[in-house]
Amino acid sequence: MIVFRGANHHAVDVEGAVVEAFQPAHATAVAGMVEGTPEPLIALVIEVRGGPAPEDSLRRVRRSVLERCGLPVDVIALVPPRTIPRTTSGKVQRRACMDWLRRGELDAHIIAGADRLDAARAALNRGEAEVEPVLAGMIAGIITEVCQVETCDLDDNLLELGVDSVRAGEAAAVLEESLDLPVPLDAVLAEPTPRRIAAVLLERWKGGGTDPVLVQERIDGAKRLTLREATG
Repeated sequence: MIVFRGANHHAVDVEGAVVEAFQPAHATAVAGMVEGTPEPLIALVIEVRGGPAPEDSLRRVRRSVLERCGLPVDVIALVPPRTIPRTTSGKVQRRACMDWLRRGELDAHIIAGADRLDAARAALNRGEAEVEPVLAGMIAGIITEVCQVETCDLDDNLLELGVDSVRAGEAAAVLEESLDLPVPLDAVLAEPTPRRIAAVLLERWKGGGTDPVLVQERIDGAKRLTLREATG
């Protein structure tokens, strides 16, 4: 599902509009969104087989998607045959394609919207840099409670504070429940400081499609809940 300006659009409908624009050539399309800007980018990854892409394909694709679905296309990547990842049953993997775009793995094939995609990535990087110390502070607070120590700073060595496998598991469980995001035990147990744990978790969450803006929102929500409980 693609949510744009409060309206829901089925990705398969957008992909159908793309396929129609490329006829008589045979195309396979993946539609999705690249997060990281105030208004996420509508992106397409397209394979064309059975003949060259039409010279006016860029204009035709945008017009077809806009007329049939009411969506403005921001980024288009035209990739070689057999590039789009599929499941064993043959279904296209939309999330993987959007992750490739976000990470820059399809940059050589982008025919439209490269500048807007670069801006989205820059926004994601800024968001990650801003949320990392906030997340690290939350982790440090949880470690303080779990280990029953006076304080835990962002760069304190957790082994020296007494973080073993049991306490790491407790801290991971508290953080996961607070943010409603996966917190694997190894991410807490294997890293030496709260700052490093935060960096590892943000990278894993981003790889799974969770951008730093959402993480910040979850942290803010957890803080508000704690405040209400303290004053309730």
